[in-house]
Amino acid sequence: MYVRVNMVEFNSNGGMHEALTIWRKNAAQWMTGAQLLFTMKTSEKSAMYISVYKSQEDAENALDGRQKYVDAMGDLVHDVFYHEGDMDFAFLNTEILKHEMVESL
Repeated sequence: MYVRVNMVEFNSNGGMHEALTIWRKNAAQWMTGAQLLFTMKTSEKSAMYISVYKSQEDAENALDGRQKYVDAMGDLVHDVFYHEGDMDFAFLNTEILKHEMVESL
């Protein structure tokens, strides 16, 4: 498995909420090959986006979708960067799949 972690700092709290709404509406379509998409608000104006793929090749193929999101965010963003690499460990309690915030296709 291969993981990409995007860090985004927004110009405002409102801009972050607008961008997260765009992400929720389009992420599954844009991030082809993703096995898991996860977002976390890290402050009033920043968020972390985690994407998990079966392979590095799948992650590279999803870069076009990532760019679509970066373009859609436009002036809402102050800074964006990412780290990526092979997954070292994962644990999933299947109870999380019952949570109201979990969406599946």
